[in-house]
Amino acid sequence: MEKIRIGILIKVRDLDGCRWFYREVLQLGEPVIDSTFAVEFFGPPRVRLEKSAAAYLDPATSPLTLTLDADELGPLLRRLDDAGIDTEEVLRPGGRFLRCLDPDGNPVLIAAD
Repeated sequence: MEKIRIGILIKVRDLDGCRWFYREVLQLGEPVIDSTFAVEFFGPPRVRLEKSAAAYLDPATSPLTLTLDADELGPLLRRLDDAGIDTEEVLRPGGRFLRCLDPDGNPVLIAAD
């Protein structure tokens, strides 16, 4: 049977800040690719950050939102709080989520149920 692997590519302006956020705060682990123009975390799914100075990048209007399920929500909330990252509770089809933004303004939803 053919296997398809899923990955997410997020274009960012602040690669260093996003590298730190995804590695340290969300704890996606050490990147398998770590350069001045791209950072990739092994999944599943793979999460790849690419540096871009494109003027059209506007995270507020992006159709992409990274969603996560945390085994233990408490430690993640403490890391977000320690990093000064605000969260807000949102209700969406499928449940209750906490919403935050990465350093570039890209939305992240964390399952809270």
